[in-house]
Amino acid sequence: MGETVYKRSRYTVQHKTADGSFILYNSMTGAIAVVEPGQREAVQQTLRTGLHGPAATELEEGLVEGGFLVGASVDEQKVNDFKRFSSKYRTDHYGLILMPTEECNFRCVYCYEDFLRGEMTPEVQQAVIEHVRLKARTVESLDIAWFGGEPLEGYRALCNISQEVVKICAENGVELTASMTTNGYLLTKERMETLNRFHINRFQITIDGPRDMHDTRRILKGGGPTYDRVLENLKAVRTTDLDFHIRIRCNFDKMSSERASELIHELHAICEGDARFEMYFFPIGKWGGDNDEDLFIYTNKNEAYERSYELQAEANCFFPNGTFHSGALEPMGSVCYAAMPNSVVIGSDGSLYKCTVAFDDPINQIGRLQADGTLAIDEHKFALWVTSDSTDDKQCKSCFFQPACQGASCPLSRFRTGKSPCPPTKKNITKVLEVLIAVEENPVTEA
Repeated sequence: MGETVYKRSRYTVQHKTADGSFILYNSMTGAIAVVEPGQREAVQQTLRTGLHGPAATELEEGLVEGGFLVGASVDEQKVNDFKRFSSKYRTDHYGLILMPTEECNFRCVYCYEDFLRGEMTPEVQQAVIEHVRLKARTVESLDIAWFGGEPLEGYRALCNISQEVVKICAENGVELTASMTTNGYLLTKERMETLNRFHINRFQITIDGPRDMHDTRRILKGGGPTYDRVLENLKAVRTTDLDFHIRIRCNFDKMSSERASELIHELHAICEGDARFEMYFFPIGKWGGDNDEDLFIYTNKNEAYERSYELQAEANCFFPNGTFHSGALEPMGSVCYAAMPNSVVIGSDGSLYKCTVAFDDPINQIGRLQADGTLAIDEHKFALWVTSDSTDDKQCKSCFFQPACQGASCPLSRFRTGKSPCPPTKKNITKVLEVLIAVEENPVTEA
């Protein structure tokens, strides 16, 4: 037998499902493959022994192309370290999370925000515009994520900033993309048309189960239901030919998860296979809100995520175009935005943060936006967020999922616990793979 030319990648995962399917995944390349039953033994053998010559068959070429096999002399840790550095510290792209208001028209039972600040003042709006003007001189692409509170409660500030940002990016040849996390209550068809002109065409809207479930969890500020209004808006925007993508997020607890199928079927009837819509399920937790002790949550996290993947598998039969889980498997796909040096959150009063779930934590209060558009940043705090990764973490360096999360799936968790913050995707990798493969193998099921 000759010298080994290719070896199994340390980032390759093999999984045999209960029905006999055999799945391969590699976190360095993001490749996923389903092996034909008749080829499973040959693939397993090749991964065990490597190749002692050039890839000579279509099967062997596929294993090399997908990164499941790598050159025998390749130091994959060094390759990963290089890719992490080049992706993390890129200077051609910039990400802004903007809060045009920190007020909200909802009072969701699990919410952690305190709604102390309202709409951005004209002075802060202008400072944001000046900040974008400065950045546009040096970057090739800009992504803005509108957050809150409820960003559409700050619609005037949002529009004022957006129309100037569109002009600035056009003048400087900067590619502009934008998204919004919204409760959907104020997202009318007319507003969707306006937002589309501002390049805001990716949305996350939360609907927490069928009407009676949702309306006891996502309540208007002054009391009252919200479900019907949100669905009417979804129906209206679906009638347009606008370019948008809406991820419908369902936060579930132990009670509402039992009726998730009702929501899936109702939303499918509304969306009717429209590829612009997808569904995503996430278990409710104690996120720091006033009602944490009264929430009917899953106390066992493994049970919670197990249930989320069961629901996701069902939803994907009706909404097969979801990108959340597949995106998390890509290289750097599970790295938190807060860990990225080229990402910052600007609050409605001009305060600067790295994370959107810990506004009251002093470690997250990293500085202020200045009137001229510059950022006055506490470099020590900023450095803690962007260097809290796998660099000095032996556990992360030995993990198959390192290229996807880089030990930075949640810097805040690392601060608070001192432990490696393994993302649920990694902990439940076999379930995630089964969910994704089921989408490819099964056509959309009609309700």
